[in-house]
Amino acid sequence: MTTIEHEVPTALRTVPQLLVAVDDQNTPTGFIGIDGSLVAMLFIAPAASGAGIGTALLQTSIQDYGATTLTVNEQNPRARQFYEHRGFQVTNRQPTDDQGRPYPLLTMTYNCDPLND
Repeated sequence: MTTIEHEVPTALRTVPQLLVAVDDQNTPTGFIGIDGSLVAMLFIAPAASGAGIGTALLQTSIQDYGATTLTVNEQNPRARQFYEHRGFQVTNRQPTDDQGRPYPLLTMTYNCDPLND
């Protein structure tokens, strides 16, 4: 297990708002954590990827909780494209993550609602 994976349980317990998507059998398929205007985390189970769960969670975080910023690992172009397609734009870059590890982070800010334009 990586260092980041060890941090997930603590992050899940401490995020102020945690929304969980479940399937017909009430099995979790994804979650989003919201801390004020920040999308602190978004995870979709690999088996549920591409089903619109991430988009629905993100839209709820924007519309119901006012979440308008997030950070994404620069080394994850798929995640960056996901957010850009949903109206987020890169507004800042830092060379390391919040713990000083060599994972460049991009701050992204919600700019519009391309799904409803």
